[in-house]
Amino acid sequence: MKPVASLHTILKSLACSLLIGMGNSLAAEPEDPRPYGTWDLFEVHGNGMTAQVRLTVGKGHVINSSLCSVKDKRVQVQTASPATITRNEIVILEQSEAQREYKPGFLNCKVSLDKGTFRYQLLGDKLVLHLVDHGQSVELSRSGGLFMQARQLAGMP
Repeated sequence: MKPVASLHTILKSLACSLLIGMGNSLAAEPEDPRPYGTWDLFEVHGNGMTAQVRLTVGKGHVINSSLCSVKDKRVQVQTASPATITRNEIVILEQSEAQREYKPGFLNCKVSLDKGTFRYQLLGDKLVLHLVDHGQSVELSRSGGLFMQARQLAGMP
């Protein structure tokens, strides 16, 4: 799980999650090149559990969501924060977090968003986030097909 650990470090300022979830897709406007829509962040497998984390960028907000599952049990959780989205930055304005359990003490999902600024580039169907405070970059894929693990890139361009 070494790649997951390094992705977790990169994404910590954006989204912390114990287990994972699913967001609602928002359609991107063709004339507006901003990163609106839902993006796959990371997927974790361990102890019979699976977690998928997704990031949804909408006009004026960002949502971090998780779908956590073990066998046939599932729980979803999401948190949202107001955000300013420009043609090259996403500024998350407030810290937020949420937690939900399938039942007390079993299958606990937690997600959060931290305040911060991310520069971004849209490269085809990929969203490259440049974490301003960390000098690191990560490439996300649009949600909708097979879940695609975010990919860590070397430094900031």
